[in-house]
Amino acid sequence: MENSPHSVKNISKGTVSRALFGPPAFFEGEDQQAYAALSDAIFNTVKPTDVIEEIWARDVIDHVWEVQRLRKLRAAFLDARLVIGLQEFLDEIDQGQDGLSDRWVLRDPEAITKVNELLKAADLSMDTVMAFTVSLYMKEFENMSRLIATAGVRRDDILREIERSRAVFAEKLRRVTAQTENAQADVVIEAPE
Repeated sequence: MENSPHSVKNISKGTVSRALFGPPAFFEGEDQQAYAALSDAIFNTVKPTDVIEEIWARDVIDHVWEVQRLRKLRAAFLDARLVIGLQEFLDEIDQGQDGLSDRWVLRDPEAITKVNELLKAADLSMDTVMAFTVSLYMKEFENMSRLIATAGVRRDDILREIERSRAVFAEKLRRVTAQTENAQADVVIEAPE
């Protein structure tokens, strides 16, 4: 039984959920070791006691990973759109800066200096440009933020279900223990002398 995929030893490692659902899906370039570390940390903390809890633990792991992934994607989306935001922003504060934002993205030292000078002269910063960029892509930004919030809610729902399930199980154990103790007490009382 020790080597069974259903043994507590294997459940705590997530082998049952991996057998049921396969390996997690990763995007190109995602750190699979970071996922493994997250998985180990959650399994070691939660210590699933059965296959249902293991499935819930895997769901929590996947939702935590999804939240982190979506936050990174949202930041990458804004970084990718920053050049467009910078160009439109530069057009608003100083006409005639053709190609400056493109050179800035290529990290041309002269372009970086010029952009910083323009921002400083306007008493602004790159944070202002990022805020301007967010305003240009507010719908996309809100959609990504909503996805992050939804994944967080699903994760929290699963955690509450684990807590509720364990509380129900603990109450059942208390009742059975009390009934057993009462039955034993009755047997002792009724025992002939």
